[in-house]
Amino acid sequence: MDALATARAGGVTRTSKQEQFFREERQEREEKQKFHVLLFRGFRVLCGQKILTLRLAFWRES
Repeated sequence: MDALATARAGGVTRTSKQEQFFREERQEREEKQKFHVLLFRGFRVLCGQKILTLRLAFWRES
């Protein structure tokens, strides 16, 4: 059970401003997570391309 469901079950309700605040906070967190995942993937791809380029260069020399 999430915190909101627990609060509602206990008779405690949030105001619409509180709901909006928590929703915006969650969205911000999710966007940051997505950005970091994309950043990490991009970094991995770039590193992978560098490694492949280096391997190809060594292969051509041998």
